[in-house]
Amino acid sequence: GLYHSGAVAERVAESLDRPVVARRDDEVDHDGTVQSVLVRVIDDVVTISIDASGTSLHHRGWRGPTGRAPVRETLAAALLVASGWNRTSPLVDPFCGSGTVLVEAAMLAMRMAPGRHRSFSCQRWPTFDASAWQRLLDGIDSDVVDRCPPIIGSDRDAGAVAAARTNVETAGLTDRIEVLERSASAIEPPPGGRAGWVVSNPPYGERIGGGRSLVPLYDAFGRALAERFTGWTVALLVADRVPVGAMGRSWTTVCTTANGGIPVRVDVATC
Repeated sequence: GLYHSGAVAERVAESLDRPVVARRDDEVDHDGTVQSVLVRVIDDVVTISIDASGTSLHHRGWRGPTGRAPVRETLAAALLVASGWNRTSPLVDPFCGSGTVLVEAAMLAMRMAPGRHRSFSCQRWPTFDASAWQRLLDGIDSDVVDRCPPIIGSDRDAGAVAAARTNVETAGLTDRIEVLERSASAIEPPPGGRAGWVVSNPPYGERIGGGRSLVPLYDAFGRALAERFTGWTVALLVADRVPVGAMGRSWTTVCTTANGGIPVRVDVATC
């Protein structure tokens, strides 16, 4: 019977020809600077796996500064997919924060591989084939298309706007994404008259704002949509307490998940 996790870790450590520190998985900082060997014991069946990634896979390699309530890159991409955005129509994010939705949208539209500009633990393995890796990168780079619809983000917080512009620049998308400092009630569609998508992760009262203080914000946001975004699709990542009903539309929930431990859903409506 295997019942002492420390003893199991010690036995595995003894078999490794490297300096090791035995830790539980929840004690390990997967930052890519060390090689993690994971040991799982279930009903006396032992599974040993080697972490090939290092830093968690939701890190794409482009994001630097973040706002007060950042959304993970993977969740931003999921929001875009759940919204039904066709990747050719204009996209507006009126609560852009540090620009995560904007960058992920441009990457989707241009077919840029997520994680292209980051490193992985497996690249330090003795068996790593650098030439094969380079061929893989060349292949995914050849899939990139030189087209991107208008993508505009805005936020009323100057710090968030600065962070978004820095991240857009790091991602190499400065000429594809426009970031403006303005309130959600002041949003405008891009020139051209084409209907598109408003996709955003607005504040829902856990870390920014709270309670009924959000109602005036959503009321003003809803009026801006009604006045200037006729025919557009709106997709919001929201928590149950967010008064999207105050925006005067019929919403359809297309996805439920969690963001930082908070239950959230993706609600979609048409202006």
